[in-house]
Amino acid sequence: MFFLNKNKLTIFIFLLITLLAGYVSTNITFFHDLGRYLPEDRTDMQFLNEFTEKLEPDDNYLMIAIRSNKGIFNQPFLEKLDRFTRDCDTITNIRRAISITNITRPLKLPFGSSMTTLDVIQIDKPERYKKDSARLMQDERIPGRFISYKGGIAGVALKLEKGQKQKEAKQFINTLNTLLATYEFDEAHIAGKASVQTAFSALVQSEMGFYVILCLSFLLIALILLFRRPITVVVAFISVILGAVLFAGFIALIGRPLDLMAMLFPALMLIVGMSDVVHFLTKYSDQIKAGVKKMDAMIETIKEIGWATLLTSATTAAGFGSLYFSKIGPIREFGLTAAAGVFIAYLTVLLFTTSVLILFDPQKIVVTNRLDKFWDKWTRLNYWFVHHNKRQIVIGTLLIFVLSMIGVYNISTNSYILSDVPQNSQLRKDFKFFEDHMAGFKVLEMAVIPQGDRDLTDPDVLKAVDKLETYLANNTVVNALMSPVTAYKMLNRASNGDKAKFYKLPGNPKRIDKYTRTLKRFKSKELNVLVSKDKKLGRISGVMPDTGSDLTNAMNAKVDLFIDENIDQSIVQFRKTGSHYILDKNNEYLRESLVKSLGLAMLVVCLLMALLFKDLKMVFIALVPNLLPLLIAGAIIGLIGMELKASTSIIFTIAFGIAVDHSIHFISKFQIERKKGYSVRGSIYHTFVETGKALYITTLILFFGFSLLVFSSFNGIFYVGLLVSITLVAALAACLLITPVIMEYLLTDD
Repeated sequence: MFFLNKNKLTIFIFLLITLLAGYVSTNITFFHDLGRYLPEDRTDMQFLNEFTEKLEPDDNYLMIAIRSNKGIFNQPFLEKLDRFTRDCDTITNIRRAISITNITRPLKLPFGSSMTTLDVIQIDKPERYKKDSARLMQDERIPGRFISYKGGIAGVALKLEKGQKQKEAKQFINTLNTLLATYEFDEAHIAGKASVQTAFSALVQSEMGFYVILCLSFLLIALILLFRRPITVVVAFISVILGAVLFAGFIALIGRPLDLMAMLFPALMLIVGMSDVVHFLTKYSDQIKAGVKKMDAMIETIKEIGWATLLTSATTAAGFGSLYFSKIGPIREFGLTAAAGVFIAYLTVLLFTTSVLILFDPQKIVVTNRLDKFWDKWTRLNYWFVHHNKRQIVIGTLLIFVLSMIGVYNISTNSYILSDVPQNSQLRKDFKFFEDHMAGFKVLEMAVIPQGDRDLTDPDVLKAVDKLETYLANNTVVNALMSPVTAYKMLNRASNGDKAKFYKLPGNPKRIDKYTRTLKRFKSKELNVLVSKDKKLGRISGVMPDTGSDLTNAMNAKVDLFIDENIDQSIVQFRKTGSHYILDKNNEYLRESLVKSLGLAMLVVCLLMALLFKDLKMVFIALVPNLLPLLIAGAIIGLIGMELKASTSIIFTIAFGIAVDHSIHFISKFQIERKKGYSVRGSIYHTFVETGKALYITTLILFFGFSLLVFSSFNGIFYVGLLVSITLVAALAACLLITPVIMEYLLTDD
């Protein structure tokens, strides 16, 4: 083999490429945006894009909640709030800062029908605070958004420039935090897309560093326990590290930023790479112990293990690659990147590790492990147990299958926006503050679409909007509602002596037309985001607590029923939209996507094994035992009530892609033994004795490696670590218990 004959050149080239990869990897960036988890090329998403083109995006705001221990209706605080609002206006990327200190209301002049505007709170007139505060609580625009329901907290809304990038958002948040610190408010909390992006990226970056150190420590300890010889440990350690560095360089080269799902990459590269190293070193050691010369031993190792490991890498990569067909960007990117990483790890071991190993005296590499006798005894015992308990294994498998199906049936797709946010993080505290004291942070968006020649100034359209808005206010958990009707209610109150009972849409169409003409003379900065320029599209917007997607979907179903029964849809139609709405619906899509990607992964794996084994029976034998671990994982998800969402939906694909490796190694060795002339039973026995040890060791490595993910503060990553670890153990058990049973039933010695 060329690379073995030119091993020093191979090593030099590998080290040179690794140095370049290490340098390039310094350009890796961290970026997290919930908007990227919205499915692409779907009707709801297309409509949202069109909707936000004509009106403001629902996530283009940042909210600040400021507590005053003395209450917000005192002059020193209001003056301070006014200065802060004005200072926010000067920050780059803020289009406008809004608080009760600069919101206006219409006011009818004493003589005639002319209208002007007046500040909703007159800071320089403390004697009017009581009256002004009472009016504010009756203004639908204010409670829950700009003041808390109990009056001790003021809200500031920052309208942002569209299309902020991660770097700009980070600078903006840092500037805002610095400004807040100078004002020394009693308490302040920030919520919004920019704060989530910045906080998540910082958390991922910090945790990524911790997790890399954790993985490296585990890797070193595992290698020392397994091989003990310094040269063997160093070569194996460097090999895995080289693969990881090459992978990091690859990520930087393709310009892919890292987000929450990238937390899985260290485990993937360090552990999958180590699994390959263990298989190669185990076979090479066995050859040397048998008295084979080192070059011949390495060639034999590459022929047998290299081919089997290539196939396992291909099947693992196929599992990840199947995610390419996901319509969710981060999942698709993760799948393709992970698939490339698997092959990078394989090529590193195949070319670099083998080239380095033949430089050394094999006696300084090969270790007679004190546990060899234990593994030999254990694998033989394993074989004996299977051979004498085939019937019990079949019954047990069927029982587990039935119980697992019950658990799978109970899988819930109910999810919460903050479910992936670490419990003790400032980000969660900020959003919890908005949920406890303000209207919440989950946005309800409904598009208002007048039909025919009508537009949003048509009295019948406005009446329908008012009817729906009234239903939402009285029958749902949605608060702080605003719509095109809001402006008409304000004008009607102003035209009727500023009496609260007139804060409603007038029933007289002529009066509505009059208010429409009045509105044309006003350029309301607070209300112009509710109606498009051509007045053919509007929005109803509200805020609600994060009640979970199931309750939200139930509420939406009731709203749909109300619209069907009470709204003439030949006049106006309503359509739910917004990023939060699509995130909730996304769970339904995830189920479809999960089934498709997993089915595709199985199909690709079947084709690969068919090409290798050229026997449909072998494909069946390899595939069936690996379906049971997936059912077990699904059952656990259903029983523990874990949320199935974007960050956790990939568990099955990861587990299947890696777990099927056991079957491939087992069957590949079985076929080699069959070619030597052994019977089915004899081949199974030799496979247990010679491959069982490597399967146990690699599973232990994978189990503890992925178990490190449970130290993550992110719930999604925690569950991935937990479920993948359990699935890998179940896959090993299925491989070493079910596979040989199926072999004995299906295969003959003819």
